[in-house]
Amino acid sequence: MHGNITNLSKANMYKISDYLAPCFRSAYPLGLPEEFEFVTVLRMNGSTVTKNWNFWLMQDLNGEEQLAVRLNGESLSLEFTFTTLNKTRETAVFPFLPFLFNSQWHSILLKVNKHSVTLFVDCIMVDSQNTPQRGIVNLDGYTLIGKLKDNPVLAVPVEEAELQRASGPVGPPGPAGVPGIDGVAGERGDDGEDGPAVIINFILFFIVNTILCHYHLVILMYCQYVVVVLLPIVVVLCCC
Repeated sequence: MHGNITNLSKANMYKISDYLAPCFRSAYPLGLPEEFEFVTVLRMNGSTVTKNWNFWLMQDLNGEEQLAVRLNGESLSLEFTFTTLNKTRETAVFPFLPFLFNSQWHSILLKVNKHSVTLFVDCIMVDSQNTPQRGIVNLDGYTLIGKLKDNPVLAVPVEEAELQRASGPVGPPGPAGVPGIDGVAGERGDDGEDGPAVIINFILFFIVNTILCHYHLVILMYCQYVVVVLLPIVVVLCCC
C-alpha cells in the first residue's frame, strides 16, 4: 500500500491523501460479492465539490477501470461504473444532487444487486436503476481511493468518518441462544377478595350449626323428662 490515511479526531475521521493502491487479493480474498453495499460518511473540502473524482476505483493490472464509485462535481451527479458479462463498460448515473456537493457531512449508501443499483443519501432513497449483470472483477489489480478521474495519481481533499466497501448481503438470523437462568422469585402479593365459594361455605356452616343446636335441645329435654318422671317410680319400686 502506498500513501497514508491520517486520523483527524477521536471520532475516527480520516483524511485520504497520496496514492492508495492495495492489491485486490489482499482486500477481497474471496472475490468481490455479486451483491454488495458501498457505505461511507464523508465531507468534501475546498475545490473537491467541483471536481470529477473517483471515491472508489478498481483497476486491472493494465490500468483499465473495472468498477468505480464516482462523484462528479461538474454535473452534480454520482456515478456507478462497472463491467458487464460482455466485457462492456456501463455507467448508472444519478443526476442533479446539489445537496451532496457542499462542505457538510453526508452519508452515502450504494446498494448493488444483481440487476439493479440503488442510491441513498443521508438515509433517503434517491433513485433505483436497472442494470445488466456485472462481470467478474479480475483480482489481479488495484483499488484506488479519492483520486481524480482523469489523473488517478492526484488525490482530492476529502474527509471520511466511515467507509465500508463490498460488504455482502445480510445473512439469515443465527440459532437461538442458550436459555438464561431463572430469576429471583417475586414478593407475595396482597390477598384477594373472598370468592363465592367462601360465602357458600359460611351459609352451610350456619345451617349445620343451627340443626345441631336444635338436636342438643331435644336431647336435654328428654334427659329432664327421665329425671323428673321416671326417677321417683324407680325409687318407690326399690323401697317396696
